[in-house]
Amino acid sequence: MHYEERFTDKQLSNIVEPSMVYMCACPAQVAETIRKLRDLRQYQSAAYPAPPTSA
Repeated sequence: MHYEERFTDKQLSNIVEPSMVYMCACPAQVAETIRKLRDLRQYQSAAYPAPPTSA
């Protein structure tokens, strides 16, 4: 399965920083969850590479 990141680390940081100013944790929690899911996906891809396709 092809994996494509929709948000850069900079974009996620841009979500987290203002949420701290406005004292609203929800955007920061969503951004952090996206980061953790990205890390998990990268870990899984490294641990279990896709089988080669036969051509």
